[in-house]
Amino acid sequence: MVRISGLLDPASAAPIKTWCDAQVKDAFRKRRDEGLGAAPPGEAGRIRVDALVDLARHGMRCDQPGSGVSTEVVIRIDYDALTTGVGLGSCDAVSTPLSAGQMRRMMVDARMLPIVLGGGSQVLDVGYARRYFTPAQRHALAERDGGCAFCHAPVAWCDAHHIAWWKLDSGPTDLSNGVLLCTRCHHRIHDDGWQVKATATEVWFIPPVTVDPLQRPRQGGKAALRIDITDTHPTGNPDATDPPR
Repeated sequence: MVRISGLLDPASAAPIKTWCDAQVKDAFRKRRDEGLGAAPPGEAGRIRVDALVDLARHGMRCDQPGSGVSTEVVIRIDYDALTTGVGLGSCDAVSTPLSAGQMRRMMVDARMLPIVLGGGSQVLDVGYARRYFTPAQRHALAERDGGCAFCHAPVAWCDAHHIAWWKLDSGPTDLSNGVLLCTRCHHRIHDDGWQVKATATEVWFIPPVTVDPLQRPRQGGKAALRIDITDTHPTGNPDATDPPR
């Protein structure tokens, strides 16, 4: 036997616990419907282990469908905390509070159901799954960015992200509002205060004043790798246009 244990941050633990608990609930419901009576001791733990194994196996053959068991992670946060980035939110799957930054990153995931609360815990908005970029748009972003537009990690490591968040900032799902980022750079952009500007053909990153007091734009994507050392263009790329304002 192999023992596996782990200590996860709340944002990482939430989808894992939600998925496993959904499989336990579904298995117990099937036992009840089939008249099998109460589950034997330790059955819930065995179901959770099987769920993790099945999830890993599915990830290795992702062209095949999953079990079809519906899962949904519910996260809650006050509107002021969401807009200012100061405050804490909660998640049904875990008891540990989550920061506003963690919550905002989680809310762009289609498997998360965000509930935004006003004063007195009044529900202001129940979010919906994000509007995905189409396959054609993802191919176009991959052609423009060449992978992670910030660190140049492979395309397979990246997700297509809205620059202006589509729900809170009314950002459209188009190439000038999209960027390919790996998970690490996605967190870095949000946590460190970088700005992203893009057109259909180029993407630029504007650093926070803590990185560059002048906040000079840095070209990202494939264009950042086309360097001509004989040219004096400030980006180092003679074919580059000025960054969008």
